[in-house]
Amino acid sequence: AERANATKSDFLASMSHELRTPLNAVIGYAEIMDQELMGPLGEPRYREYIRDIRASGEHLLELVNDVLDLSKIEAGRYELAEEPVVLAEVVQQAVSIVRPKAESKNLTLDNHITEDLIVRADARALRQILLNLLTNAVKYTPEGGRVSVAATAPGSVCVTVRDTGMGIQPED
Repeated sequence: AERANATKSDFLASMSHELRTPLNAVIGYAEIMDQELMGPLGEPRYREYIRDIRASGEHLLELVNDVLDLSKIEAGRYELAEEPVVLAEVVQQAVSIVRPKAESKNLTLDNHITEDLIVRADARALRQILLNLLTNAVKYTPEGGRVSVAATAPGSVCVTVRDTGMGIQPED
């Protein structure tokens, strides 16, 4: 078991390096293009596409980090990086990633998070949770349906993701 665990750790470290290198290049090139360091992009929609490429690359990089974090969790060494986080920004990042899939299914994707709501959280972990919830909502909502994310803050913050999918049967 110890040898298998050590092998797993070696694999994760190697995989992490092999994935981080090209992802950092993708993110870096997207930053260069977004800042138009080599000249103007021309078509205005390219800027939006570049931002989506960058956000997706950053998300993939975070997933690699999450895999490594899982090892830390298993070893009891994971620590949250809590800080004040503007909830609307984290939600918008997650919504932007799932929007293309939602649009391909002709879903309405509503974001009802107000700009002034600040929470104390690990932004990366929060974004991953939201992304998982939104991805599942989009996946299981039939064509033409609706997915929405909202928050209430009467004391503590409650973030809700709702969809018009069939949901989970009460017996399950």
